[in-house]
Amino acid sequence: MADQRWSFCGIPAVLLEGRYLRVTVLPELGGKIYSIVSKADDTELLWHNPRLDPRRPPFGANFDNYFTGGWDHPFPTLNPSGTFPDQIPYLGELWSLPWQVLPAGGDPCAVTIGVNTVIVPCRVQCRIRVDPDAPRLTLGYSIANVGWSPVAVTWGLHPCLAIEEGTRFRLPVTKGTVLQSPGGGLGTEGATYRWPLADTASGPMDMSVAGAPDRQVYGLHQFDLEEGWFEVVRTSGTRATFRFPRETFPVINFWAVYGGWRGIHHAALEPWSTRALSLEQAAGIGEELTVLPGQEIRADVQLEVAAA
Repeated sequence: MADQRWSFCGIPAVLLEGRYLRVTVLPELGGKIYSIVSKADDTELLWHNPRLDPRRPPFGANFDNYFTGGWDHPFPTLNPSGTFPDQIPYLGELWSLPWQVLPAGGDPCAVTIGVNTVIVPCRVQCRIRVDPDAPRLTLGYSIANVGWSPVAVTWGLHPCLAIEEGTRFRLPVTKGTVLQSPGGGLGTEGATYRWPLADTASGPMDMSVAGAPDRQVYGLHQFDLEEGWFEVVRTSGTRATFRFPRETFPVINFWAVYGGWRGIHHAALEPWSTRALSLEQAAGIGEELTVLPGQEIRADVQLEVAAA
């Protein structure tokens, strides 16, 4: 059932709970899905910043300085795009805007949240539903152009995952590209490799297995997806499978942090609509999404959990 009587760190929260999953949503914090717990083995699937409690950001703030973890909704860019006064901030507009709770259509296991963007003329909604009798979470996204001209955007998913050394990542990919890797700890920037073995400064590394936090490396790899899913298997045996439409999200960015950035240990597997890291770059290679006036684009995303 959906329960709106809660708050977390002074921020109103919606608790969605079924027999197998308990999900906490913070609508006013960018529509963030803050927590997904597998009740059968009490496993938290999303990473939380151990040094930073959730707090409301001003629009246009640096996402990294407010990054408390959870699942965010990047749109319409990843890296900053455009010029002053219309520069779209890092990770887009949605994460720093307060979303509203909307009528969910009478479904006691769902909540619908929505927000109007500031710079691009769009209305974004997400219907979040926990299956009452199965370990399944479904997100139904819709993005509508409410302006008078076509709008160019990019779109991604940003679940930041709790991991431990030995957590395994299953991806339907063949070849990876190293986009970022300071010091070569996760490979040489610009290099390609056959998944999962990347050549790093310390030798071959199996990217399908999470490293320890004392490895002190981090980086961003990118892959073309052959199918629309990925899977994360914790060392306890808990398995989380994410499914999404490949036609909307044909690329996945793998942000792996094994202690080398801000003392953090986590991973984010981010399905994206483009290989570009900004809206400007996407337009330059013809990979932007164009939403016509009055048009609405949709995507359904599903998470299934198999407890240990």
